[in-house]
Amino acid sequence: AYIYRGSYLIAQEAYRLAISDLETAIELSPGSALAWLYLAKAQLGDGKPEEALESALKANELDLTLIPVYLTLAQAYIATGQTAEAVAVLQTYTIYEPDDVQAFLALGTAYNAYGDYGKAVEVLNRYLDSYPRSAEAYYQRGFAFLNLETPNLAEDDFKAAVSYDPYDFDAQIGIARAYYAQEKPGDAYVYAETNALPLAKTDFTKAQAYYWSAIFLEGIDDPTSALGARNYWYKLINLPVDSMPEEWRETAYEHLGITPTWTPSPARQS
Repeated sequence: AYIYRGSYLIAQEAYRLAISDLETAIELSPGSALAWLYLAKAQLGDGKPEEALESALKANELDLTLIPVYLTLAQAYIATGQTAEAVAVLQTYTIYEPDDVQAFLALGTAYNAYGDYGKAVEVLNRYLDSYPRSAEAYYQRGFAFLNLETPNLAEDDFKAAVSYDPYDFDAQIGIARAYYAQEKPGDAYVYAETNALPLAKTDFTKAQAYYWSAIFLEGIDDPTSALGARNYWYKLINLPVDSMPEEWRETAYEHLGITPTWTPSPARQS
């Protein structure tokens, strides 16, 4: 009863209540793979991917034949950045559940994160054949096309994503990047400034907006744009270090002609 009420609460997105029910179920029956599976689902919904991964692994250990575990396990791997593991688990899942087309979105996302863009396109094509109004699927396929150096196809997919979700920051910056890859830096900058930058609310999205805007402006190659690019490089290095890849900060310092200085933290001094 606790398991099934927990599954109902997950469907209602009442994840914390579901976790409470499922933890009770596990106290009553610690060997229930189904209880551990639903607990993993609830923990994913509640933004606890590390705990979800532990629960999904426990469910898989208890019952290797419980096929839905593989999908949840893959989602937990993706959420914790373990893309190679996610790909392997999803490949297993889709062998046994070939008609679960929704799994191909997760598999395409995992392939993208792993860097296998050709396979990402293949599985996302299958997903979009059944779900042609998915902003996330169009974004993921656009991302794959961009990395496959077919920016015209990437542009089409990013625009499709935006048509279904105009507040999708990643797709909006993707359109600008597709313009830039087609040697249109001016269009790229104007689009990013108009459509992506207003959606950048977190340090992570601001870092992307600042980095790419600086790149686009430098591509225009005139004195005014060069000054604008320097402004964005400065904005970028003023963001927290963990909001961007390390190479982005190094690029900013290089383009600004600055040698970064290291200040010991109190923890290192002690």
